[in-house]
Amino acid sequence: MDHPTLLLGLALCGCGAPAPCPQSAGALELRQLWLGGPALNEAMVVTLPSGGHLLIDVGNDSRYPEVRDAQPGPTEWVLITHEHEDHMGGLERLVDHWEISGEDPTFIEGTGLWDLGDGVTLELVKHRCTVATDDGALDLCADHPEWAEHENAMSTVGVLRYGDFDYLFAGDLPGGGGGDPDVESALVELGVVRSADVAHLSHHGKKTSTNQAWVDAVFPDDGLARNALVSASTAYLSAPHQDVLDRAGPRLAGGSVWVTDDGLTAGEHDTMRTLEADVVISVAEGGAAYSLCGEEFDSIP
Repeated sequence: MDHPTLLLGLALCGCGAPAPCPQSAGALELRQLWLGGPALNEAMVVTLPSGGHLLIDVGNDSRYPEVRDAQPGPTEWVLITHEHEDHMGGLERLVDHWEISGEDPTFIEGTGLWDLGDGVTLELVKHRCTVATDDGALDLCADHPEWAEHENAMSTVGVLRYGDFDYLFAGDLPGGGGGDPDVESALVELGVVRSADVAHLSHHGKKTSTNQAWVDAVFPDDGLARNALVSASTAYLSAPHQDVLDRAGPRLAGGSVWVTDDGLTAGEHDTMRTLEADVVISVAEGGAAYSLCGEEFDSIP
């Protein structure tokens, strides 16, 4: 039997699990999956206006069923940002599933512009060592051969675009924190990184990434509302890190740092929202506006 006083107390104090991320109908949906628990995982399902799907990373093998079932329609495109288990460990089982179901998704690799249909494009500005600049392709590893041995440094950097809406992602691209190579600053200096409406903070918001040069490029101090997204779980420990929150949070101008689930020793910031749920971005027809967990924003031209 329910106890009315206890139920009222829970409602007033906000105890218990957070409510699922509310969403709005949109022509394009980006769903960062909450793959919680003690294992490391990263996976996003993008539902295109056509009803097909793009996967950006697929999590590890243990969460394969959740990634598979998060797609009510066919998988048309797959992008793996880099070859770490938490980003691509479930790929083999997904490939088996696609063969059985008769699906034949296109694997996106290499720099350049990919047309996903209905006005949605995916521009890859970096893939492995190759960077697409205005002067042509550049091999980062020619000057930094040691970067080729650092898998996070090989992370793909891309922009998913629909009208004025831009979503930036960069896998686990490092920015010099914790002794990792500073690939972020190299890309900023080349001028290939631009601001975005929503930016996925690299390496799960850990201190290895999102350095000040990256923040200045992605979240310029212009007073326009932007949002950051962090995919983590309790197993990622200091994710998002306090230093990252202190750099990125003040630049969001009314936006937030949306976190699927924070690590056991994560930082704190008044812009940070830990959901313990999927983070859902719904982009309106034509891309002029978007909602993030039900909050409305205008896309920045």
